Amino acid sequence: MHKFQVAMDMNDSEASDVDFFVRLTTRLTYEQFPYQESMFEEVARSHAWLVEGLPDVETKVITTDSLASMLGGLSLREAIGATFFLQVGALQNEGTYRRSWLDQPNFAEVLKVYPRSSIELISSRLTTTPEGFRAAFAQHSLGTATMSRFDYNPLVATPFVDLGDTVVAPATRLILRTVTPGGLVLCGPG
Repeated sequence: MHKFQVAMDMNDSEASDVDFFVRLTTRLTYEQFPYQESMFEEVARSHAWLVEGLPDVETKVITTDSLASMLGGLSLREAIGATFFLQVGALQNEGTYRRSWLDQPNFAEVLKVYPRSSIELISSRLTTTPEGFRAAFAQHSLGTATMSRFDYNPLVATPFVDLGDTVVAPATRLILRTVTPGGLVLCGPG
């Protein structure tokens, strides 16, 4: 722990601070947790808790309607399907997504399962521009060079970046994470 503190510009006097443990573990967790989750298990958890299980419990904040509001009017079931389509598409195409894929005849059967309107809505929700990326980072950044490794990553909320001629996902793993419990709680309303 001492080596970590020194490497991260945390001095020994901060160790006696009542919030030290929370600050330290938050840094470690934020850096590593999204990359250690099993995405398919987390998506299954979303489905079990929030699609299948939600009607069986009385809730005040998380409801079918509040989730649909957060997801642009789609049910979580539809959003998971559309996000899964985007994840697979980006993985199979070196981290890119092109709306024109949906016009190809070979996607006709896919669009019967994942409606085009759902895919386009989720794509829009998960896409930012380079300017939007920079603005989100500026708004949420810690602004400390020694903390840059643990700093806010706008790709967690919007894993696609529209570069004009193409849309890229620099960290494809973060696409599907947006419909996991951690992704839904972290990102909130898009």
